[in-house]
Amino acid sequence: MDFLRDPIWQFIGVVVAIILFIVPIAYQRLKRWKERSHVASRAGLPRILVVHSRPEYLFKMLGRDPKKVKKARRPANRTEHKPEVITDVEPDSSIVQRVFNEAGKQILLRSLQNATKSDLAVALREEWDIVHFDCVVGPHGQLMLDDGEIDPQTLRELLVNKNVSLLVLMDCDSLKVVSSANSAGVRALIAVTGALPVLAAEKFCYGLYRGITLNHTIGDAFTDAKALAAVELTDVWDSTLFVLDGESELRIGG
Repeated sequence: MDFLRDPIWQFIGVVVAIILFIVPIAYQRLKRWKERSHVASRAGLPRILVVHSRPEYLFKMLGRDPKKVKKARRPANRTEHKPEVITDVEPDSSIVQRVFNEAGKQILLRSLQNATKSDLAVALREEWDIVHFDCVVGPHGQLMLDDGEIDPQTLRELLVNKNVSLLVLMDCDSLKVVSSANSAGVRALIAVTGALPVLAAEKFCYGLYRGITLNHTIGDAFTDAKALAAVELTDVWDSTLFVLDGESELRIGG
């Protein structure tokens, strides 16, 4: 063990001890710095949550096989339009992502597929600028999710104090949800009254988010979206009405 008395080995031992002490501390600090940098780089990006649900129990209630449901993009009349069972040809989350990609802009987008009540509750613990529902809305304003309904009061409780700037409800007769959203402090809400054919919904969605990427006000983006959707709204769909309630001068991510 005489080598331990050698000054060179003693020096090497001290250096190794210092390295073993410093490296873990440096690693933790570097990790925290990267996390802060990551958060900072994401700050300011539009945060959008899209909730999809076309629950299977609705198909069963209607006595229809989900695998045999016709996806009518352009129904000729109301009797062919089954909002309870028609699924979007292109999911709204895909449209949103496509719009931002075309604009060359980044986005924080989360998509809940086949959403359940617990999925929604957990997702709404985070902060979102826009919460977008592509779900069936029941006759009393309840949202039909995969494991059951969320009534307007429960939705209000989930949204209250969450600082949601815009709530979008892309389904027939979704206007019934307006009051619960307003009382939860949502700054603006877009909903539909009457029946809504799939293609019109897709074009409205595209126009709305295109306006948002251009930093338009919600009011201007809403107007442009309605103009796009109007192409698909013939006399058969003359009762379809898009409604903007709340702060029309609001801008998202701008």
